[in-house]
Amino acid sequence: MPYLTTGCLRLKPEEPLKRPPALPRPKPGAMGPARLSGQSVRMNMVLKYERLRKGNEGEVHRKLSKREAIIEAAIQVFSRKGYHNTRIEEIAIQAGAGKGTIYEYFSSKLELFHEVLFTGWRNFEENIPLEQIENMSVQEQLHRTISAHLRYFLENRQLARVSFWEVEAVDQELLAWTLKIKAEKEQQMQALMEKGIARGELRDDLDPSVISRMVCALIPYFAGCIVMNDVELDPQELSKQITGAIINGIRK
Repeated sequence: MPYLTTGCLRLKPEEPLKRPPALPRPKPGAMGPARLSGQSVRMNMVLKYERLRKGNEGEVHRKLSKREAIIEAAIQVFSRKGYHNTRIEEIAIQAGAGKGTIYEYFSSKLELFHEVLFTGWRNFEENIPLEQIENMSVQEQLHRTISAHLRYFLENRQLARVSFWEVEAVDQELLAWTLKIKAEKEQQMQALMEKGIARGELRDDLDPSVISRMVCALIPYFAGCIVMNDVELDPQELSKQITGAIINGIRK
């Protein structure tokens, strides 16, 4: 999701899923579009889920279904128009709901945008298979990582496109969140490079931090080709070529 231009696939299944920073709740009665900064409108979405679960099962299902419909509509509209050019009314029409219904679930367009990005990231983490790759060669791990990324973006173009829209311009806290994720993924890729050097698979005169950043920069580049330019690529074949180019340049 997200891709969120975060770079590399998580390599450890136990890594916890983290949400972006929660925003304080708006003052009672403050309905309608928020005119405040990102810091003053961000809500705690986890608490919202907990409130829904306290109701009866049918009501929870109805609320979650409507909420999911709103998020799906937001994905479609944001992916076409970007954040700043999208109006809540357009999302409501796309969702088949009233404008007021949107505000029953999200306090502002910014909160909804946050949830769209988190939904993308969560789906990305949940849908990419986490095979037991610990004992595979570095080349095979790289190939699977890159292929999984590209395949996900190819199959989820609209959702991924949202993550390439205006994240930096929309909200600085959201940008900080994405950069933190990116740094974590680079650290994981660096650990893989270090393991390859220790195993004797990669040259020991290389700086693993440089190689990990190079790999993590390649993934969003090709993802952008797929998402923003509608380029038709074979994820498996492209991943094989990228991996081959990397490994042939750094292997022992």
